[in-house]
Amino acid sequence: MVMKSGKWKTILPTSGLLIAGLMILWPRSPEPPLTITSVGELEAYMNKLVDFGSPPGMSLVVVKNGKVVYKKGFGWADRPRKIAATSESIYHWWSITKIVTAIAILQLQEQGKLQLNDSVNRVLPFFNVQYPSANSKVVTIQNLLNHSSGLPDAGFRIMSWIHH
Repeated sequence: MVMKSGKWKTILPTSGLLIAGLMILWPRSPEPPLTITSVGELEAYMNKLVDFGSPPGMSLVVVKNGKVVYKKGFGWADRPRKIAATSESIYHWWSITKIVTAIAILQLQEQGKLQLNDSVNRVLPFFNVQYPSANSKVVTIQNLLNHSSGLPDAGFRIMSWIHH
């Protein structure tokens, strides 16, 4: 069977040009400044981000020596209802909690309070992981962080418990 190549000679280059054009024209979020030397520069960058729409809104609070030295909301806390973001806005965190948790754990490791290869049972005694046999691999903090513990996903059950 012989395939007519004339059609493909037109479609492939046209598709390639279309994809290249979309890549060039696709909007990109604003580049972060190399340095920020003033509150005005910080606010200008934050406003550029929310004007771009990703994220639609955010709140920033800076704490120094235990005292709040700056707080402000940018963009929308709820865009459809036209509710502006403030420093007190509450957002759905969803997966961002993974980053916050990882940072907190790494800070505890820096302070010598735990190691990533520590057993979860040592750090969280109430967690009490039951192992099927004495030869089972111990679930570590790192296993929890990179989702390799082998524990079942209880996310939806936990979320429904939190929201009730």
